[in-house]
Amino acid sequence: MFEKTEAAEFQSITAPAELRDRVLDATQKAEKFQLATRRKNIRTISVMAACLLLTVAIFTYPFLGINSGKITVNGERLTASCITLDLNTPLAASANPRSADTVSIKMTIASQNPSDIMVTHGKLLLMDADSGNIVAEGQNLSALGDVELIWEVELSDTSAEPRLTFIKKGRTNTVTLKYDAAEELWKAFRS
Repeated sequence: MFEKTEAAEFQSITAPAELRDRVLDATQKAEKFQLATRRKNIRTISVMAACLLLTVAIFTYPFLGINSGKITVNGERLTASCITLDLNTPLAASANPRSADTVSIKMTIASQNPSDIMVTHGKLLLMDADSGNIVAEGQNLSALGDVELIWEVELSDTSAEPRLTFIKKGRTNTVTLKYDAAEELWKAFRS
């Protein structure tokens, strides 16, 4: 095809040094532009992912049951600290006639999930929220959703620590009744 002389003539053609510098400079600028574009794309994708996560969190929050597990005892919310049980309330005074030391403690437990409730002393009365009728009773009950119950427990032995255990989605909440000898009254603790 090409003869050696023609090949030598082609090889002897050289571009000016200025053109060579412009080509190399354009190549470097193209690499910098690609890097800047790549960084801009990563930032855009990161912002879109954050927005997606925030949207998913907002729409799934009500279904997570994060606010569930709220426990009230005789109408007072039980948090990590203790509350004093007023055993002179009409509900406590209407104690079971079988024993003068048996008291009834009204409780509500907020849960959006199925839960198991059990007591170490006494018995539980599961109430229908609308009618107030007893739906179930015993030491171990299962319930779905928010629960209204009455815990009938004998408090004659001040050394005993009756416990109500509430299990939902593998998490356990416990309400323990303890007698405070200094104040001579019963208190409810949540753990």
